[in-house]
Amino acid sequence: MGEIAREQREVAGALGIRQAGRAGGAPGVVGRWQARRRTPAAVAALCVFAAALVILALVRLGPAPPVVVACGYVAVVTMPLTVVDLHERRLPNALVVPGFAFGAAGLAWQWLARGSPPWGALGWCVAVLLAFGVLAVFGGVGMGDVKLAGMLALALGAAGSGAAAVGLAVGSAFVAAGVAAVAMLVLGRWAGPHREIPFGPFLLAGFWVAVAAG
Repeated sequence: MGEIAREQREVAGALGIRQAGRAGGAPGVVGRWQARRRTPAAVAALCVFAAALVILALVRLGPAPPVVVACGYVAVVTMPLTVVDLHERRLPNALVVPGFAFGAAGLAWQWLARGSPPWGALGWCVAVLLAFGVLAVFGGVGMGDVKLAGMLALALGAAGSGAAAVGLAVGSAFVAAGVAAVAMLVLGRWAGPHREIPFGPFLLAGFWVAVAAG
């Protein structure tokens, strides 16, 4: 129950719900809204941002239902996941895990439309999960990154993208994270309790790079 409550607080923070601090009832790092309420400006910003990403997916990948379903969900959670990972260094299951269901729905649509199982897309998802699982064992990434990478690979497969797109997404994420790490070293900011670079935002950016590449 404690873990669930923690994830709910993090999701609420990412969506702009004000949270009490550890002392004096001060708002948390993301809390700018009244308790359990969202400001119209923040909701509008989230909606506009998600809509822009959906339009990008439709333009580059085509207006097929699987694209709307799979990429639409990723578009909605991109901003909240980025905010949570930047501030909390974790990716809540409440935002990541449902993406597998949306991706599976897109694959089911493909199956019905084409008459054959989308084994390729499933294989890419499994391959990414296994590869990131190995990295997690050696401490290279967190388990949240493993699940997010698998979910994004499944979404790309459901949207009709091939292995090249999955490779582009993952490669772009590692390149961008490497550049960020070098920049932190050069600027002398590689210190303190949060010196680890949150990888979730880079995975999400890589996903949208692959989508933009078509």
